[in-house]
Amino acid sequence: MARNSERAMLLLNRWQSLSTAIARGVPKRRPLKTSSVTSLQDAEHWRHSVVRELSMRMAEIQNSLLGENRLRELNDLINHLVKEKASWESRILDLGGPDYRHKDSGFLSRNCVVTLSGERYYGAAKNLVKPEELLKTKKDKDAVTRAQLTNRIDASYYGYNDETLYPDLLAEEARMEERLRRPLNHNTQS
Repeated sequence: MARNSERAMLLLNRWQSLSTAIARGVPKRRPLKTSSVTSLQDAEHWRHSVVRELSMRMAEIQNSLLGENRLRELNDLINHLVKEKASWESRILDLGGPDYRHKDSGFLSRNCVVTLSGERYYGAAKNLVKPEELLKTKKDKDAVTRAQLTNRIDASYYGYNDETLYPDLLAEEARMEERLRRPLNHNTQS
């Protein structure tokens, strides 16, 4: 018996899937601009596809075993899909369709946490450390300001007190300078 992937690659199946897509008349990809859709039926179709994808992502984000990066990525995608859903609902209303905004069950608003910045966190992402908190703790740890750094600098930093702190330093510098000038003196005399 053939596998599903092998069945999908057969020419007859590829032709049949292409002919059904042509007969349906709706492109496979969602339009980027909702204003490009002029038919109410197409707009409702795309809203429904957004709702389907949104529900899949909401089910996926409930898994707390996913990594932190994957949870943040899913949360960002869900926020994007919520905005896209609102855009499709507005377009449907413009085309004379029903107002889906008032028919919303409130599932999204009940299952999210809204931060001060307006970011929404869903599912297991609610338990993540918020980016604002991460930045705040990092700033608290590295809170050395430029004024504090300049207060630490005194005259010895610029080398003004070297003679009093290191009395042998001038004699050592003179010896090293003489040693370095000897090869130069031999080259200029020749």
